[in-house]
Order: sequence, then C-alpha cells, then structure tokens
Amino acid sequence: MKNKIVLILFILFFCVSAFLFAKIKYQENILVMVPSSLTDQIELLQQTPFSNKLFVVVSAPDTDTLNSAVETVKDKLKDCPQISESQKTDKNFILSYYYNLPYLWTQQLQEQVESLMTKESLQETNENNVMLLFSPEGNFFKDIVPADPVGIVPVILENFKKLNFAGQNLDFTNGYFTDDKNNTALLLYNTNNNEFDRSQADKIINCIKDINGSLPQDCRVFSLGAARYTQENNSIIVNDVKKILIISILLIFLVFVVLVKDKYAIFVYTVPLLVLIPSAAFTFLKFGFLSGITLGFGSILMGLAVDYSVYVYYSFKSSNKDIKKSEILKKVSKPIMLSGLTSIMSFLVLYFCDIILFKQLAYFAVFGLIYAVLIAILLAPIFYKLQNKQTTEIKLPESINCKFSIILIILIVVLGLISLKFIKTDFSLESLNSVSKQCLQDRKMFDEFVGYDTNTKSMLFVGGEAKEEILSLSNKISNFDILNFVPSKEQKEQNLNRWKQFWNRERISKLKKDINSFYEQYGIDTNIFNQFYNFLETAQGPKDVKEFDITTMYNPFIKFKNKEYMIHFVEEGFTLPQEFKDNKNIVLLSQKELQNALSDKTIKTIFFVTLFILLSDFFLLTFSFKNVKLALVSFIPILVSVSTFIILSSVFSVKLNLFSLFCLPLIIGLSVDYVIFIVHQYTKSKTLYPSMAVVVAALSSLAGFGSLIFANHTVLFSMGFALSVGIIVSGFVSVYVMPNIIKKVTKILPVFLMVFLIGCSSVPKTNSVDTKQNIQAIETQYYQGEMDDKLFFTAAINKINDKEYRVITLNELGTKMLDTTFTCDTINTHYKIKFLPKITADKLSRFYITFLFHKDYLISSMQDNKILYNNEDKTISFWSQNEFGN
Repeated sequence: MKNKIVLILFILFFCVSAFLFAKIKYQENILVMVPSSLTDQIELLQQTPFSNKLFVVVSAPDTDTLNSAVETVKDKLKDCPQISESQKTDKNFILSYYYNLPYLWTQQLQEQVESLMTKESLQETNENNVMLLFSPEGNFFKDIVPADPVGIVPVILENFKKLNFAGQNLDFTNGYFTDDKNNTALLLYNTNNNEFDRSQADKIINCIKDINGSLPQDCRVFSLGAARYTQENNSIIVNDVKKILIISILLIFLVFVVLVKDKYAIFVYTVPLLVLIPSAAFTFLKFGFLSGITLGFGSILMGLAVDYSVYVYYSFKSSNKDIKKSEILKKVSKPIMLSGLTSIMSFLVLYFCDIILFKQLAYFAVFGLIYAVLIAILLAPIFYKLQNKQTTEIKLPESINCKFSIILIILIVVLGLISLKFIKTDFSLESLNSVSKQCLQDRKMFDEFVGYDTNTKSMLFVGGEAKEEILSLSNKISNFDILNFVPSKEQKEQNLNRWKQFWNRERISKLKKDINSFYEQYGIDTNIFNQFYNFLETAQGPKDVKEFDITTMYNPFIKFKNKEYMIHFVEEGFTLPQEFKDNKNIVLLSQKELQNALSDKTIKTIFFVTLFILLSDFFLLTFSFKNVKLALVSFIPILVSVSTFIILSSVFSVKLNLFSLFCLPLIIGLSVDYVIFIVHQYTKSKTLYPSMAVVVAALSSLAGFGSLIFANHTVLFSMGFALSVGIIVSGFVSVYVMPNIIKKVTKILPVFLMVFLIGCSSVPKTNSVDTKQNIQAIETQYYQGEMDDKLFFTAAINKINDKEYRVITLNELGTKMLDTTFTCDTINTHYKIKFLPKITADKLSRFYITFLFHKDYLISSMQDNKILYNNEDKTISFWSQNEFGN
C-alpha cells in the first residue's frame, strides 16, 4: 500500500511537471552570463547608434549586376514587416545635408571651403562639373552641380565619413553605400521590433536568406546586426540541445546494454527523464525564462541523477535475499545522501553568485539532485529485486599498487603545474557567443568592406534631462565630430552668424562673376546658378528640400533607465578632463577595461565558490567518516582531476573561458561523490558498495557530460570538455587508485599533504617574479627571525648574482608572506600576503637591505649568534644554524 501511494504521488508530480514543461519560454541574452554589477555597463555598450540597425550587404561581379541585385533586394525586403528602410543616401539626402550648412558652418568647414575659392581651385572644380554633366552619371549630378558649383558637397561628404558611420572606404552612389570597386553595396534598415527576440530575428534572417534565390548568378546578400547574432546563437543552442539529449540517451542505453543487462535495472535509465522535466519546469517558474545553456546542462544533470539509483540497484543486486530491503536501504542511504549533499553544496553556492545564469543553473541542479536522491531512496526500491549476485558479469582489474599510485599522482600534479604556463584563456564576451563559420566569414568581409571596427573604440556616454543640456555638456568636454552634425541651439546661432559674415555681398559678387564667366564658354545658361547665389545670401534652401536630420541614419541619442544619453566614440585610452571626472552624467566605458573587470570579477567569484566547496566538503566528509585522515585523502581525485584537465587543455590548446572556470567546482563535487562510495566499501561492506556501481555510475554520468563535447556552442563544449575529463579521471582514481591508499591512509597522508601544499603554493600569482630569475638562483640560505617577540618568520635567501638577491619570507605555518627582490638601492616586491601590514613589510625590507649589503654594521650588534636589529619602534632578531657570513 505504501509503495502504491509513493508511486501515485510521483506520477502526479511528473504529469504536472510535464504540463509546465510544455509552457517553457526560452531566452538567450548575453547579459545573464555576466556579473549583475556589470550588466548596466555592458547593456550601455550594446546601445550603440547601430543597435536597432540591420546592415544588409549585397555583392555582385560588376556594377551593372550590383545595381540590379540591389533593386531586387530592396523590393523583396518591402515584404518583411519586421524591418523598414532607413534614410536613403541618395541625392535628396545629400541636398538636404547641403542646404542645412548655414547651421553646420563650423570654423573648420569654413576654412575647408575657403581653400576652394581660389581661382585655380574653382577652375578645376568647374571643369570636373562640366565633365560630370555630360557623363553617363550626369542624371545623378544634374541637381547637385547647379546647387553647388564650388564643390562644397565632396568636402561635407568627407566630413560625414569621419563619423565612421559606414567606414571611410565607402562612397554614396545611387542611394546606397558602395566600395571603390562598385561591386559591393551596403543598405541600411531599421528593425521595427525587439531584434533580440528569437522569433523576430528568425523572420528577419529567413527573409534575407530567401532573397538569395531571386538574385542574378554570382550575387549574394547577407545581413549583420543584433538580429543575425541572436538568430545564430539561438539556432546553435537549440540544435545543440536536441543533439546532446539524443546522444546522452543513446550513450546511457549503451551502458545499460553492455554492463548491466538486467530487466530490473531498466528503471535506472528512466530516472534522467523523470528528473530533467520537473527541474526545467520549476526553474522556468522561478525565473520566468529558461536559458538554452541551462537546458543543455540537463545532460549533466541526467548523468548525475542516474548515479544514486545505480548505487541502490547494485546494493540490492549483491545482497542476500534473506535481508530486508529496508535494512539494505538504510545502510546505502547514508553514502547516497552524503554524495547528494556534496553535489548539492557544489551547486547551491552558485546561487549566491552575481551571475544570473549561474543562479539559474544552481536552482536547476539543486532541484534536480534533491529529486534524484528522493527517487533513489523512495521510488527506485519499488522496482528493484534482491538477487544475491555478489560477482559481476564483467570482472574489474585489480587496483593499482600503492607506491606506483603515489608516483603517478605526484607526476600528474607536477605536469599540471608546468602546464599552467601554457594554458590559453579567452574571457571576452565574444567567447560566450557562438555563430556559424559563414557568419564569421561575413563579419570579416563586412569589416574589410567598411574599413573599421567599433569594437576597438571606447565609448563616452554624456547624459542629461534634455538634449540641449547633453549637447552643451558634450561641447565643453571636447570637439567631437558628431557635434558638427547635431549642434546645440547656441552652436547653431554661432554657425549661422559665421555663415553670414563669410558670405558677404562682396564675396558672393566676385564668386558669381567667376562662375558665370566660366560656364558661358560652354554655352551653359548661368541662370541655373541663381538658386545657389540666393542660398548664399539668404542662408535658406528651396522649400521642397526636407530638413536635414542625421539621426534618421546615425542616431547618437539613446534612452537608458529613464535617462537620455549621447554616444561619442573615442580612441582607447581617452581620458576625461579633470573637471568632468566626478560628473555622474558622464560615463566612459573602455571595452578593454570592462573586459578586464569582467574576467577579474568572475575569476574571484569562482575562486571563492571553489574555496567554499572544498571547506564544506571537508567538514561534511569529516563528520560522516569520523576520520580526518580519510576526509583529507578523499581530495586526491580532485587534485588529480584538476591537474589532468590543465594538462589536456594545454596539450590540445583548448581555450579556457568563464564557463570552463565555472566547471571547477563541479569537478570537485563529482570527484568527491565516487570516493565516498569507495570509502564506504573499505570501511563498511564490499558487498553493499561494489566497485562496479561506481564504474556504471561514472560511465552513466560520462554519457551526460561527454555528449556536450559534440556541441557547437562554445559554452556547452567547454563545459563538456572540462567535466568529461573530471569524471573520467575521478572515476578511475576512485576505483583503481584509492583502495590501496585508503588501506594505508596513515602513511600516505603526509605525502599527499606535501603534494597538495606544493600545488597550492606553486600557482602563479599575477605579479610573479620572472622565471629567468628562478633559473639563475644558484645559492639558498635559510634563517629564522622574530620581530618584537610577536612575529616569527623564516627567510629563504636566494643569491641571484653578486648584486641581486631574492628573499621569500614565510610564517610559522610555512605560508608565504612576502616575496621580494633586492639590489643595493632598490626593493621590488612581487607578492605580499593581505594580512601583513605594509609598515611591517617595509621594516622587514629595510632590514634585508642592511643584512644583504651592509653586514659590517650588523656584526657589532650580534648576541649569542643572533643579530639584533633596532629600527625606530621595531626590534628584529635574526639567526641561522650556519655561521654568519656564509
């Protein structure tokens, strides 16, 4: 009766979960992958003048084919409601820009135009104008030449290019941007909806793809922008999730067919599905969305979920039929709950991190692990049967000799430390995104086409309550190029006054005489220039010309968190004037500095998470085993797993990203799980805790982890690689290395502690000393010291050469406090432990200088073979077993 109630409850819970699972909404946003404290800055960087733009690039073998292809593309895109064509770069755009010049008449532009007013320049310009009017392109220039016989338009277009809006390599032709070969065109569109929405992005990109079939031969169209990256990233994740789940299920089934072959074990392999669906459903309820990465992480959870039911199955399989199920379950529940608890702790701490995706993964995993433990203890026993089969069908090899095991562990740890020097890392935001090879090729072509990359720039955001306030503040900071196109009211008045002063009657009269006399030679009616002269006199263009508005094409204004900002691209290394550095309305974001802050914050988060997991696991194991030595040696699989991961990463040039580091605490949790079962095997019962249970559990977990290696998405692949290495190594070490070590734990422990401490102390620091100095250090002496009867220390002095020494200061416990290189007159500190006061470090450094380079002074202060050194309020005693001066 009790079993039926349990079964019915689990079935009802699964049905509810399956219903919720069908309602899940998936969302991908890079902001969930970064620390919350940096999301505002990263989101600001995403709000560029191009953030709602779609760049459509058309390529063709020649100019005529390009023009035809462009018209086809523009016609087809009219049927795409998600986008609308931005401001055309046709002659109307150029003329509206030109006739707005009185309000854009800066001192710089005036000087440029003044250079065109010489007799020689006017002669050359007008000759070109005549050629243009009679050329095949004359139709395009027939309105521009009469409006601008001086040649101002080419000048202002060059100034427009300085905005780097579409690169300085492009020209305006036929209403769009083209390169110098006239075989590639750039069209600009606005995205009418949220371009980060997956469904909107899919519709836009599919529309672009469909157009390719309508283009002439050898022509191609592609797009770049937020919509393209959203669609690419989502598409890869969705395809990866499907592929990963299928591969995971197949691999788990393979483990069952090869190793288990028992109808009673079939339930074990339904556990992943029983756990995955409720975990995903309730995670969605908690966060309101589910990341594809979280669902991809489900393959890992599937592997972990199997472990606990596998342990119960093998305990039942190897037990005598005369023993009650309840008694067996009571004994096996302890290691299962302990394993579950260590894994839960590994994930739970991630929930308190500053990264939303880590929180979601933590919630997803903790929920799933708790549910998996409940299934193993409450539901699985219903389907299992006591079989009294104490020997397995497949006989496992004997465990490795203890001495050889120690040598192997030391060798792997040493190689791991050496491999640290060759590890490649990529903590950039780009490393968290994945796009197809075609997209990368398109991006490369686009960058070459436009000739610039805004990713190499810093961005200055100037905020305020109104645009005039923002423009005024921007003018005070610097003379930004964009301000020449979006002047403030005050600047407009100044520009208009400058225009009127420059185009006085005398200058206009002389210019009119020169122009008319030239065109009369060719029989051209000079009345076509009357509108031009009128424009110079009145500063007003024709009524039918639209008012120029740069923001229809390049909008430097954005709204962020109910505040308006103006964006200025500045060179990397740009510094604000001192009077603006404390202004809260000004934000300077350097992509390089933000990237460094992102990696530093994430690395620190992972470090503290790892430290917490190590400490919590140690206390849990000590409490459970009632044996500190067993708890300590249980960390051997962790040390070997992490070292092997570092070795393989360096050998195969696998770049570590932020999520590779995220896997470190997971490797710790996994490594501890298997050794817990092995410890119970050798301290409790080999019958209840057979090694085959660990082998099958490890292979089942590997089926989940290993499938991630087949993922195309960078994050999923990096997690799969790290966790696959961790599970293989920890499983092998637990089954074949740990048994003999557990038997001789008292003798092994000192060796293990030595290896562990060497590993910890050898991890490179950010300010580590040059390795060449380590190689050159040829002489070392050890001294004991005491400062004010409070601080006891050891000094290891390395003589690098006759003029240079390196001194490493350790405390009583052997922890490095200070690492310094000295010459006669310089002190170079490579490392100082946080709790050592700076004043104490300075006193020690001054003493070392005196000891190393002024020994005669100290010999007179020796008492009982100790040097007594007094400096201000500090007294230092210093002694050695060797004679002073050796």
